[in-house]
Parts: sequence; C-alpha cells; structure tokens
Amino acid sequence: MGDIDDALLTSGPPNMTIAVPGKPDLLLNRDQHEPRGARSMVWRGHGQSDPSAKVTLTLHEGILFGHIQSGN
Repeated sequence: MGDIDDALLTSGPPNMTIAVPGKPDLLLNRDQHEPRGARSMVWRGHGQSDPSAKVTLTLHEGILFGHIQSGN
C-alpha cells in the first residue's frame, strides 16, 4: 500500500518510477495512456533498462489497481 498522486497519474506522465519492495526501483517509460474520466485512466509502460518489464496501472475513481511483470 502506498500513496499516489491522482492528478499526476491522470495527466499521463511519460516516465514513472515505482518502488518495488525488496528490489531496485522500477524506472518506466509510457507506451500508452487512456483517460477514462476525471479520476479514471489506464497507463501502460515498459522498463527503461529492461524493455521486457511491463506495467499496467488502472485508476478507477481514485482506487489504483496494477500489474507489474519484471524478470522472474
């Protein structure tokens, strides 16, 4: 659990850093940003140093859901 900045996330930032417990921070580049309303969107990206790392973040009415695929 952590804090998110709804305004920043819904703006569709071109880059993002996600802190992953027990691993180095994951630096990401945006592939796609899909607004779905005032407080809802989907952000998809890949790792800067590891392009096989994939991330999908879905914000729905202020609740963040995510899927991170990185290495094993």
